[in-house]
Amino acid sequence: MRYLNEIGAPARADHLDALTGAAAEHGLVLEQWYGVRIAVDPEELDPPPPSDPRELAALLDAEERLGAIDPFRQLGQLAHLILRKTQTATAGDPVQ
Repeated sequence: MRYLNEIGAPARADHLDALTGAAAEHGLVLEQWYGVRIAVDPEELDPPPPSDPRELAALLDAEERLGAIDPFRQLGQLAHLILRKTQTATAGDPVQ
């Protein structure tokens, strides 16, 4: 889906299954995926990071943990996908 985001810039949204399907057509498999920008306030467009180092560390820790597990990672404003090229052996390929 293509749309204009909060600042009026062109953006797009894709479903995870559509992305992994397109990746599979190019010989890529999904290893892992993470939701991104889960622990930030969704009401504020681009909030500044906390100035207190302890508060920043706690925010980053929460973001890392929530971004790796369902159902929380599904709430991320962005997603990072880790894809790997599949190994397809043919008769002429050397064994590794």
